[in-house]
Amino acid sequence: MSKHKATAGNRLRITSRRKSDIIADILNRLTKLETKIDILTQLLPPLKALEKLTNFEELNLSQDEIKEIVSEALKTIELKPELITARIREKWSEFDERVSELVGKHLARIDRKFKKPTGKASDYLRLGNIEYGKGNYEKALEFYQTALKINPLYVEAYNNRGVVLDLLGQPEQALKDFDKALELKSDDAEIWCNKAVVLGKLNKYNEALQAYKTATQLDPKNPNVWYQRAWAYSLKGDKINALMNLSRAIELNENVKEKVKKDKDFEPYWEDEDFKKVIG
Repeated sequence: MSKHKATAGNRLRITSRRKSDIIADILNRLTKLETKIDILTQLLPPLKALEKLTNFEELNLSQDEIKEIVSEALKTIELKPELITARIREKWSEFDERVSELVGKHLARIDRKFKKPTGKASDYLRLGNIEYGKGNYEKALEFYQTALKINPLYVEAYNNRGVVLDLLGQPEQALKDFDKALELKSDDAEIWCNKAVVLGKLNKYNEALQAYKTATQLDPKNPNVWYQRAWAYSLKGDKINALMNLSRAIELNENVKEKVKKDKDFEPYWEDEDFKKVIG
């Protein structure tokens, strides 16, 4: 089977905490909090970063003004304290995004005034992830760049910036970010996978497959790694290895069967008898 051009889609993955971990963390904190302000500042690191500052004169904001910002955030989302736990359990991401967007605007305003970042690197990474989730890749890029200004050794920020750079049509720059991330953390399978995806899009199949090989060695029970490796072999026109890796992905996660039926990059195999045997 001849090589074919990838329709790609978004195979790259940003680094973020699992939702279940975040929810557990939030609910644990809620049991220890008493006021609206404490609740919001504990939930949102960007607000906490502002409130914990000791030298408010430097920001030209008093502690009361900081608390007013928090209070306005509460009014904006019309959220009563007794509803917070239920809201987080059911729509935690919506709550998080709406308030974090407001926080991001305040951080940006303060940063512009003082011509330097006033939050923590992790604050800007989190805000970048939110913008990424909404498809605002250029805004996400700005937040990731700010995070890296604060912490030039921030692995997650390099990885996530690489993801959005590729989505913005800058694959070569994306590769540089993935390489930097791997220089700092060479045992991260997801970053190796992201690098491989971009190499595959650039038709550098041998390099991509080498990166996938490293990823499978680092995380052999991750179905996504095997699935993406199958994708690279598919693009190269190597049916035997494509199906072999696809079969391994299915062994690890049965849901892969439905996923591959909709993946346009596997379309050349959809009517293939061997392919049909693999996906059942």
